[in-house]
Amino acid sequence: MKDVIKTAILIGVGIYSKTQKEAERLIKDLIKNNKISKKEGERALKKFLKDTKKLEAEIQTKLERKAKVAINKLKRVKDKEISDLKKKIKKLESELKKYKKKK
Repeated sequence: MKDVIKTAILIGVGIYSKTQKEAERLIKDLIKNNKISKKEGERALKKFLKDTKKLEAEIQTKLERKAKVAINKLKRVKDKEISDLKKKIKKLESELKKYKKKK
């Protein structure tokens, strides 16, 4: 489960990195072609990076919450399985005692 979370985070970081590079390239092209000023480009890139960081933090928080829920579900299943096995062991022990008494 932890590997899945790590992979998701790494994918997010990779997407962020690629998106950042694409945004920088796009803004440089707009500046080069005189579509926006250098100052406008810097502001746009700064805002983009700020918004992206905020979104990344939100996504990470959601992923962590969902991972905790999944882990708790798995733990409950495991606890139930253990409880069921203990009941089966007690039943088998009881049957074994009965069997031994008959002999």
